[in-house]
Amino acid sequence: MIRRRIWTPFVAIALSAAMVMTACNTYWISTALADLPVLVQIAENIAAILAAAQGQSGNTQVATQIQAVAATAKTGLEAVQSLVNSYNAAPSAQRATILGQIDTGLTAVQANLQQILTAAWVMNPQLQATITGIVTLAEGTLLAIQTLVPTAKAGPKAVVQVRPPSPAALKASYNVIVLQGDLAQYEIH
Repeated sequence: MIRRRIWTPFVAIALSAAMVMTACNTYWISTALADLPVLVQIAENIAAILAAAQGQSGNTQVATQIQAVAATAKTGLEAVQSLVNSYNAAPSAQRATILGQIDTGLTAVQANLQQILTAAWVMNPQLQATITGIVTLAEGTLLAIQTLVPTAKAGPKAVVQVRPPSPAALKASYNVIVLQGDLAQYEIH
């Protein structure tokens, strides 16, 4: 009887930790599935903004290059979204592999967004500021999602987890940026 009482708090703590870990595991999935469609819209809008600005930018080659990279980022985001859905439905044995693919996909999209920023430096200052703001918002959201994704390897993740914005907050932040750039037609509703 005494032994049972001694171990009861430890068992309760272990069960509580397991429940928290399970909740955290599903939180990243719901967050990714909520934010990724908004990020796809943002990537589409970057391409559309640049397509509209091609004639005005003075450098159609750069605008075309950025538009192609934005399209690649959109495709990458859609692939990550598909991987998250696959992870959610996959048996435990396959989840580690899918986690690695999700992490690789998020990193690749962030690299695409960096290419957009690098190329945008030669465009007009107002458009450059708008694209920089949009890309920074998207990168920050992707990074926040990436910190939530469990590692494929055992052990704790070395990165501090950051809570990504909700889809509504992400849309609102994006809309503020495009409105400041006088691009109201690219708002996301």
